[in-house]
Amino acid sequence: MNQPDFNAQAPEIDPLRYVDRLAEESGLYPLLELLALAIRIEPHLLRNARLRVLPQSDVSIETEIWFSPMMRSQNVQACVMWDGIAREMVKRLKKDEARYRDALNFVEQHTHHWCEPDIVEQQIRLAVWNEDQATVRKGFRRILKTLEETTDDHERREWARWIKGALPGLAAKPEHFPELGWLQQYIAAALGSTGQ
Repeated sequence: MNQPDFNAQAPEIDPLRYVDRLAEESGLYPLLELLALAIRIEPHLLRNARLRVLPQSDVSIETEIWFSPMMRSQNVQACVMWDGIAREMVKRLKKDEARYRDALNFVEQHTHHWCEPDIVEQQIRLAVWNEDQATVRKGFRRILKTLEETTDDHERREWARWIKGALPGLAAKPEHFPELGWLQQYIAAALGSTGQ
């Protein structure tokens, strides 16, 4: 099996060309495109995905992927793929709707234990990438409804911190979603001008 060429540093290259090279040269590409659906890759997701897609592969592949330049960050709990690379892989996977749905179901099964904000963030991110405005709006309204029902001040501040960190990465267009403005107002009210 060909191993991927991870020599180029992801931030300095064109994601399209980088993914082209992976698709042509790497026997791991089907595994990588499945992992691209997740906002973060935890060890059990990586292990189960490897065993599903490449059941005869060696466990060392997991370490190679974990510490590859295609990951923008990693720690003992998870690694995170560069957005441009993940988005390009998901775009290509989406061309085969049956494979996309199958991969999405797999990722959802292995991330169902996540906290609600992380699940919502993953759903919104994929909807933004797929230009599915109805699902994006539904996700934002789900957040707003949760905020309306939350009475604990500490929990409200935690939600505000999450929203502040997650919204920029979702790259939704504010002109399409008035909910973004409402969420930004909520952040300002909950965290104050310092954003603590």
